Amino acid sequence: MMTPVRWIRGFLLTIGAVLIICAVAVIVVDPFFHYHAPLSGLFYTLGTPREQNDGITRHFDYDAVITGTSMAESFRVSEFDTLFETHAIKVCYPGATLKETGDNLAVAFRTNPDIRMVLRSLDFSLLLTDPDALREDMGTYPVYLTNRNPFDDVQYWWNRDVLISYTLRSLIGGLRGTPGGVTSFDEYGFSDVLGDGLFQGDRKSYGTAQQERHLTEEERRLLQANLEQNVCAIARAHPETRFVCFFPPYSMAYWGERREEGTLAWTLEMEEAAIRQLIEVPNIELYSFQTDISLTGDLTRYRDPGHYDYTVNSLILGRIYSEPDRWRLTQENLAAYLTEEAACHRDYDYNSLLK
Repeated sequence: MMTPVRWIRGFLLTIGAVLIICAVAVIVVDPFFHYHAPLSGLFYTLGTPREQNDGITRHFDYDAVITGTSMAESFRVSEFDTLFETHAIKVCYPGATLKETGDNLAVAFRTNPDIRMVLRSLDFSLLLTDPDALREDMGTYPVYLTNRNPFDDVQYWWNRDVLISYTLRSLIGGLRGTPGGVTSFDEYGFSDVLGDGLFQGDRKSYGTAQQERHLTEEERRLLQANLEQNVCAIARAHPETRFVCFFPPYSMAYWGERREEGTLAWTLEMEEAAIRQLIEVPNIELYSFQTDISLTGDLTRYRDPGHYDYTVNSLILGRIYSEPDRWRLTQENLAAYLTEEAACHRDYDYNSLLK
């Protein structure tokens, strides 16, 4: 007859054995690439950037990086590689501040010093943030995957979602004969659209504010510090690498909202300050497509005022590759660009966007 002590001992041993098996399975499969590159006999599903990007950056083979926010998520890496003759990874962070993408690039250069090219989106909405800020509204950051502290890896080993949704999925797929590999970087991205400007909802018109906000000197210093720490310093530290940055082409609905709320001048002044700072770095190429109203005024390509579909990402790649002189911002064309852009956004008939 089993005594209570023996029963408790057996129960604890069973629980311990289960926990050890779970931890070993996670470590061996390693669905977030925390310890090693993907195993050849298993298939790995991508789709949780903040958990997987650090491991991708440290353990994958590549010579180019596509990064930024959701505005860069829908680039097709195969298209990028074909145009620029690279072997790239895509490590984007939806809603990321410049610090988050900058920190990941620092990891990339520490583990792979031979990076030839970086393609990076720079969102207007994130330029004016503290250099060390992270998005507190994006949920809990998986610091146990990025801080190199082995003692908090228990949060990875005994994570229900990691075990069931990723580890067991890969193992079961392997047992069923699913070919090994990783979700193609072409296959995931922020590309769904509502079509025909439906995101505007019941809006009847776009108004014009009576007063306009302007960039303050304090804001200007904050913007400069943010760009210096998280964009410019990284580029200067790696002069052999080509850094291609671009302002995502927000729709005209976005600019209509800025004019209506009185922040159009403020946004344009912020953009100008950023441009002047970025183009001073020799190996940073900065591109903007804000003056192409045939693109930004076509709301069938947008799911909200800012986010566009993958066809716009493809257009961006094509223009950077084949028309760099037309779309790149330089000291020589900056004044003309700023004048044209201001006229576009101040004089546009925003009510024409409404059906």
